Amino acid sequence: TVASEEISRILTNHSHSIFNNPYEVAKLIPDILTILEPLTRREAVDAINAYLTQNKDHRGVSLESAFCELYPFEILDSLPDNDPWSGPLANSIPFAIFHIEPAFMLKFLENRPLKSSEDQDILLKHGGERLLVNDPEKGYEFLRASYPEKLKSIGLSIHIKKKTALNLITFAAQSSDLGFQDRIVDEALRVSHHNEDYELLDLVYGEFSKVSGDSASINEKLLKSPFLKEIKRPEQADKMMAFLEKNMPDTAVETTGTLVKMWMERDFNKAGEWIISLEESPHKTRAIETFIEEIAPIDPEAANAWRELLPEG
Repeated sequence: TVASEEISRILTNHSHSIFNNPYEVAKLIPDILTILEPLTRREAVDAINAYLTQNKDHRGVSLESAFCELYPFEILDSLPDNDPWSGPLANSIPFAIFHIEPAFMLKFLENRPLKSSEDQDILLKHGGERLLVNDPEKGYEFLRASYPEKLKSIGLSIHIKKKTALNLITFAAQSSDLGFQDRIVDEALRVSHHNEDYELLDLVYGEFSKVSGDSASINEKLLKSPFLKEIKRPEQADKMMAFLEKNMPDTAVETTGTLVKMWMERDFNKAGEWIISLEESPHKTRAIETFIEEIAPIDPEAANAWRELLPEG
């Protein structure tokens, strides 16, 4: 009781909107932990449940999720036996445990299902997705048996670890399920682009090509991906060109031209500055040729000036 009152003292001074903001909640957790540390883990959970029950106007999704991450299994154990999904943290605890022990939580849900079959399906699909990331073979089998449509709409977190992504892409590359395979590759490219992680891109591309023996399909996906369409800075273009030279040597020079064309559509001047900065190479020559092709119809004089940059012959 004293601990729940102390938590209330800290939290009820804040506006309700804070409790749905994970960044603001994170700032409050150290003070709450100071109150809970002297207690056993079960006592801490009792204090949290008491606070949430008594202060329904001062709770939110992010706050509840933070509590569940602190004491996941103790909170799960505290749920009432006769109605396990009625406690103040019942909505948040499955998601917290899915992130650490998805197989355990799936089994728990099968043994103690929610009253709503729709809500049960939502949780099982989410759990299957988490299991797929943690253990691709088991996750795939679970989803294939229960929710096969989910395999074509899997989403990967932008925070996924490289080793985890590599395990998943290797499994997908070996799969005969082409729809699932395409989805994983698309998601891996999206995450790599979002994080500007060319190392992850290199791992994904190399592993997929090695395992599947099919580089043509991933080449096509890469050319349609944001990696080429959304280049904005010289360092991005440099890394992309190095990637192309390593992984797509037969088409790397021509793809550099595609890169320049797409960049010119967004930032004409930046693309030109990058081309000028390149060392003499077939890549630079193709980049200049592309620049000329694009600029000639609207500024013939500038196109002629760029022709002077081409190597003789």
